[in-house]
Amino acid sequence: MATPKETLWELDPHTTAKHEILRRYLAAWFPILGTYHGRIVYIDGFSGPGRYKSGEPGSPLIALDVAVNHRKSTTGEIAFWFIEERDDRLAHLKQELAAVRIPAHFKVTADSGRFHEKFGSVLSSIEADKNALAPTFAFIDPFGFSGIPFSLIERLLKHKRCEVFITFMVDAINRFLEHPEDKVVSTSSMRSAAPRPWRSPRALAIASSSCANSTSRSSPGLRSTCASSRCVTARIDLSTTCSSRPTTSWATSR
Repeated sequence: MATPKETLWELDPHTTAKHEILRRYLAAWFPILGTYHGRIVYIDGFSGPGRYKSGEPGSPLIALDVAVNHRKSTTGEIAFWFIEERDDRLAHLKQELAAVRIPAHFKVTADSGRFHEKFGSVLSSIEADKNALAPTFAFIDPFGFSGIPFSLIERLLKHKRCEVFITFMVDAINRFLEHPEDKVVSTSSMRSAAPRPWRSPRALAIASSSCANSTSRSSPGLRSTCASSRCVTARIDLSTTCSSRPTTSWATSR
């Protein structure tokens, strides 16, 4: 699909399939990791406006719905970090989040910026402090394949109990790889950088193309009392060590 320019756009079939995979995976991930850890983290690196033009929920609302309504409730803290580059879409996302009744042990942050810059900065801070990233699930779903440096994904996956679900458009990558000018291919950085993270058993990569049959694809490895809403934009600390500072913390001391 072409990159939409409007704030809201229509939901297409391959995105519906992608969201179903996300929903099923999180239905297992939240209760399993939440049972054994005091804090877990969900990151949506390309959050969008939170809802589609015809009213369907986007990935941020799907993740919150799974966590809130799962039959096995979690008692530890769940930190949600929704990152969106466009101001109009971020504003709409915040409106959607304000309408959700969020449990007291959920910390929801909607942040403006680029995923690789925001998360890269936080991850560097954690590593500099010799802390470990809290168990994290990162949903990385850009238009095309820009904005996802594979060196950053590799750093994320070096932390224990961290997983990624990455989608990218195969058609867009092929256009670069088949371009007659080598300099265009080299700027994509896909040929040399992509293979290493995909070897990790903790990386779940779904290659989405724009074909009509994409809704039939699935991954064989998938397993199938609220307070007032709080949606904040805050300085992020990804350690799981509790702090008196007014931040959302996502890391744990080694």
